[in-house]
Amino acid sequence: MQCKNAIKILGVIILERVEFDRLEVLSQLEYINTELTKGNTLTKICEAIGVARTTIRDRFLKERYIFNKINNTYEYDKSIIKVVKKQAKGQMGFFEDAPDNNTAGNEKPLQPSKGTTIVAKKLQNQNVRPNTDVQGIADFNNIKNDLLDLVENKNDLMEMLKNYKSNINIIDVPQLDINTLPQDLQRDITTKSVKLYSPVYNSFDKLCKAYSSIKKQDLISLALFEFTNKYKK
Repeated sequence: MQCKNAIKILGVIILERVEFDRLEVLSQLEYINTELTKGNTLTKICEAIGVARTTIRDRFLKERYIFNKINNTYEYDKSIIKVVKKQAKGQMGFFEDAPDNNTAGNEKPLQPSKGTTIVAKKLQNQNVRPNTDVQGIADFNNIKNDLLDLVENKNDLMEMLKNYKSNINIIDVPQLDINTLPQDLQRDITTKSVKLYSPVYNSFDKLCKAYSSIKKQDLISLALFEFTNKYKK
């Protein structure tokens, strides 16, 4: 097979990448095999075309062809399960394709060479579970996206954590304001004698000294007023 746009590189008659990609996959395979029979290596051919070996491998694998290093050619392996789409359910997975009528029924499966990657092998008495495979891939992609989001927002998250740690031990102490005591209650001063626990009184007396600008009678009145409002029924 030779095209008018083919060029000669490193002693190999090679199609340009654009022309190569326009060919049907089986025609691409025929072209590669033809060049391989001339003694050229697969790496040399792929480099000349400008296509990765993995791209060639994946394209041909979908048609059940694998590279045989011993014979230096791509050969059909009917034991490979093709990746096809289940139109009924709209799900992608591994399913056994219909038999290839162009392939002899008694053809023996090839033994793949070391390093050859096969999408799946048909194993006797083993059920294929496409739904599980697809769900697993979807879950993995979701986790990956979540992790990428965390990485992208790393700086903001670190800043939030820093602010949280710096404020975690800070307690807002409201300032005492005698004006919160209603004016209509600030009248008719009376003197009462009450019994208190010494530690409680000492603590309150210390507070009064800290707010020496406010009369003790106002602080006591405010304390009793707030206590009454909080616990009244």
